[in-house]
Amino acid sequence: MVATLTLCDTGAVKRNVLLNAPASLKVGLALLGVATRPFPSFPAPRMGQVLRLLSVRYAACEDGHHAALEALLGVARTQAFRHRFTFLMLGLHERDPLRSLVRGIPRFTFSSQAFATSLGDARGLEKRVAGIPFEDYALV
Repeated sequence: MVATLTLCDTGAVKRNVLLNAPASLKVGLALLGVATRPFPSFPAPRMGQVLRLLSVRYAACEDGHHAALEALLGVARTQAFRHRFTFLMLGLHERDPLRSLVRGIPRFTFSSQAFATSLGDARGLEKRVAGIPFEDYALV
């Protein structure tokens, strides 16, 4: 085995709602909504509605085997489409060498708000989550 990833549907434990977008993306979403109206099974995203997201977790490959991971990512995109997810999600650290995997794939880079809680010391939790440099990609 030279590459691996895990797909996870977190819909049972969290909801992702598109709250805002740049004006150009809002226009694009409106046009996509009109174009997909005859195809009710196509999961076009809409402002203010819950998005069905399939998340990629634990993506990794051995050195020199990026092509194998790219192939797995292609299979994951196909599975997301077949099971009517709005997007396939991939979160990567800003310095992760695997960021090259998303080049050439239609995608949206977005910021998200996450909330964390702890039963322990709240100050320790703040230190852990402050400044985590991640970028989330929604792959089409």
